[in-house]
Amino acid sequence: MQKNLFRDKKFILILLSAFFYFICITMTSPIAQSYTVHLGGSVVISGIASGMLTIGSMSLRPFVGFFLNRVHRKNFGISGLILMVISGAVSLIAPNPFIFILCRIIAGFGFAISSVAFSTIVADILPYDKVGTGMSIYSMAHALSMAIAPTMGLWLRDHLSYTAVFLVMIGCAVVSITLALLTGPIPNPQIFEPSTVIRFSDILRGAYVKEVVPIALVTLFTSMAYQAISSFLSAYTIGEKLDLPITLYFPVYAVSLFVFRLLLAKTLDRKPYGFFMMFCIPSIVIGLLLLTFMRGTAMMFLAAMFMGFGYGMTTTVSQTTSVKCVDVARRGAANSCYYIGMDIGLTISPFLAGGVVQLTGTHYIFLAMIPFILLSYLVVYLNRKTMFTLPREQP
Repeated sequence: MQKNLFRDKKFILILLSAFFYFICITMTSPIAQSYTVHLGGSVVISGIASGMLTIGSMSLRPFVGFFLNRVHRKNFGISGLILMVISGAVSLIAPNPFIFILCRIIAGFGFAISSVAFSTIVADILPYDKVGTGMSIYSMAHALSMAIAPTMGLWLRDHLSYTAVFLVMIGCAVVSITLALLTGPIPNPQIFEPSTVIRFSDILRGAYVKEVVPIALVTLFTSMAYQAISSFLSAYTIGEKLDLPITLYFPVYAVSLFVFRLLLAKTLDRKPYGFFMMFCIPSIVIGLLLLTFMRGTAMMFLAAMFMGFGYGMTTTVSQTTSVKCVDVARRGAANSCYYIGMDIGLTISPFLAGGVVQLTGTHYIFLAMIPFILLSYLVVYLNRKTMFTLPREQP
C-alpha cells in the first residue's frame, strides 16, 4: 500500500510541500523569544511574541473551515504559504518587537490555512481505504521537520545571524509554493455552493462538526501535556537541579514519532479510534511520570519515546478519523474542528503549567497534566459506540 502511495506524483509533491512549510514554522519558533529581545522587547513581550503564532492560527481556524468548503483548496493552501513569505520578509526588516509580533500572527494565519488545506487535499486525492495510511505518511513530514528544523534555526542564529534564519524561512516557503504548483490540477470535490449572504451560522459550521467534537476534545487534553513539556522541560531540569542534555529530548521524540507512524501506517485504516486510544493515553501518562521522576538521560529518552508513541499517534489517528467520519464536502470543516482542539490545548497549557509552578514549584508540572489526560478516557468512554467502530465511507 505504501509503495503505491509513493508512486503517486501528486501525493509526493504535497508531502514535500508540507515538509518545507513545516520547516518555516518549526525553525523560527525557537528563536522568536530571543529575536524579540534583540529588537528591544522585554522578557514579557518576548513571551507574548512566542505565543502569537498559536493565537493567530487558532483565531483563523473557524474561517478556514468555512472557506475551504467553498473555494479551490489548493489555491487556498498556497495563499497561506504566501502569508508565510510575507511574514518572513517583514520580520527581516522589523524595526521593533511589535512589528515582529504582527509577523508572528501573520505566520499563524498562514499556517492555519496551509495546514488545514493540504491535509484535506491529501484525504481528497487518496482512495478511502488508504486515507489512514496516507495521513500517517503525510504527518511524517511534520515529525521530520521537528527533528531538524529547531536545531537548524538555532544554529543559523548562533553561527550566522537572525537574517539568515528568516532568509531560509522565506526560501523554504517559496520551495513549498513551487512544489504545490507542480502538482498540476487537483480536482475539487463537490463542495457547498457559494452564497451571496454569509451568515454567522455558516461560519460556525466551518468550525463545529458534531462527529469530530469528541475527537477534538481528546486532542485538546493530550496537546496540553505535549505543550507543557515543550514550554517547561528546561525550567523543570533547572528547578530539579538535573544536568541533562535536554536539547536531545525533541530529536528523540521526533525520531520515535517518525518510526511509530511508519510502522503503524497501514493499521490506521484497519482499527477504530478507540483501539488506539487504549494504548496511546496510557503511553502519555507513562511519559509524564518518567519525566517527573527522571534522574538520568536514559529515563528522559524513554519518556520521549513514550510521548512519541502516545501523543504522536493520538494526533495522527485523530486527524485521520476526523476526515473519514464525514462526507467529502465537510472534510475541510472536520480538519478545522480537529485543529481548533489542538490549538486550544497548546494555548492554555502554558498558563496552567505556569500557575502550577508559581503555586507548588517545578516538581509537579507534569503530574498536573495527568488528570487532563485521563479526561480523554472519559471522552472515549462516553463516545464508545462510535469510537470503537470503524467509520464508513460517506457519500
